[in-house]
Amino acid sequence: MNKDYQDQRIFDRVEVRFPVRLSKEDSYDCHNTVVRDVSAQGARVYTPNRLSLFDRLSLSVDLPGSAEPLGIDGHVVWTSNESANSWQAGIKFDGPSLMKTGRILKAFQ
Repeated sequence: MNKDYQDQRIFDRVEVRFPVRLSKEDSYDCHNTVVRDVSAQGARVYTPNRLSLFDRLSLSVDLPGSAEPLGIDGHVVWTSNESANSWQAGIKFDGPSLMKTGRILKAFQ
């Protein structure tokens, strides 16, 4: 991870583990992955699919008790290869998402 980027964080990250559907803006592909930490500005995801810097993404989270999934848009700001079929990626949300992050933390913490 780029240390300079990490130093720019305004909001603390909270360790969580919950499933999310991830789709690229320019593709019909959608796959399930896992969020490992989240803040009002972004999230770290683990995925078997490689993501590229600046990929535009939509994350869709099924919240317990909610009829509609919660959607958050963002872009990839860093990636890291963990093994042959395992990647990490940092996703920066489009603007701080305090309300959405609060709903996620309430549901999964």
